[in-house]
Amino acid sequence: MTIGEYFFKLIFDYMLEGMPCDRVNQIIENRETMITWETTRDLHKAYWDEASGNINNYYHFRDS
Repeated sequence: MTIGEYFFKLIFDYMLEGMPCDRVNQIIENRETMITWETTRDLHKAYWDEASGNINNYYHFRDS
């Protein structure tokens, strides 16, 4: 496991973005000291829309 993979796993062990099988965050570049990923879809927006909420609030809370 590279250092990048270690931190990717560490981040998403605590920042739930669906189940692993959802593959929401896909690694697109993996080097020894750097990892790049893309988020393929927003699993939370539909729920916030259904509750007439603002999805930006979710991201604000998550990023705090």
